Amino acid sequence: FDPHAVDHLLRSTGLPVWGRARPVALLWLAVQSQGRRELIGADSQNEARQLVAAEATRRGLPLRLPLLDLADQSALSVSDVWGGFQDTVLKASARYQAEAVFVARVYQDRNGLWHGRWSIYQGGSIESWETQGGALAEVLDAGIDHGTDVIALRFAQVVGADSTGNLRLQVDDVKTLADYTRVVDYLSSLQPIKQVEPAAIQANSVTFKLIIRGDSQGVAQAVSLGHTLIVAPAPMPNPEPMPPLAPGTSPPEVSSAPVADLVYRLVP
Repeated sequence: FDPHAVDHLLRSTGLPVWGRARPVALLWLAVQSQGRRELIGADSQNEARQLVAAEATRRGLPLRLPLLDLADQSALSVSDVWGGFQDTVLKASARYQAEAVFVARVYQDRNGLWHGRWSIYQGGSIESWETQGGALAEVLDAGIDHGTDVIALRFAQVVGADSTGNLRLQVDDVKTLADYTRVVDYLSSLQPIKQVEPAAIQANSVTFKLIIRGDSQGVAQAVSLGHTLIVAPAPMPNPEPMPPLAPGTSPPEVSSAPVADLVYRLVP
């Protein structure tokens, strides 16, 4: 498929488009089977790990499972996840720098039916839901599907096919040609950004003129997902005092870099 043609078709019909830069989700999954509860981590051999990883891949969701190393073990237990202790879970999640945190508690009842209780924390809000099915895969797939829909509803943008605008974006700590190329490639990969052009190049800083789809908020949201650029405070103007002018002379013209709408710093 031609991705540009597909995106244009979706936008022209008013449908949301989810770009390639997507939020990372962290999943704390506790499974109870035969009276035993187990936390599922990135290296677990439990079938549940393979099932959630496959479904997340199918849905295009970047999903992480915890390492369950000494740091995780000292921060929380399977009982914390099972009990849904929000403060403990979110504190333990901070090291993973995820935009969304799933908490799932899955168990099998006496009749062999599987049940799942799910919660997702993102942007200071929480949403919960339940799943059930005759097989473990049904419960996990349905939970991942619903959670992905919740995340996409927040991050996918509805922008008309012909809705474009201009934006100036400054990136600091661009010190080499490789840094410059990395920034241009990253910005060009973001769904809301249609075109990237350099507007001003200064020592360790580049200001770009962007042609964008939608508004600056959509661009800022997309940029934040890649962990390539982080927000930097906008520089405050600090003009030097102008010396006295000689009689009959005019003040010199002052040239300055274009004012940026968004200011970032390149992550090493």
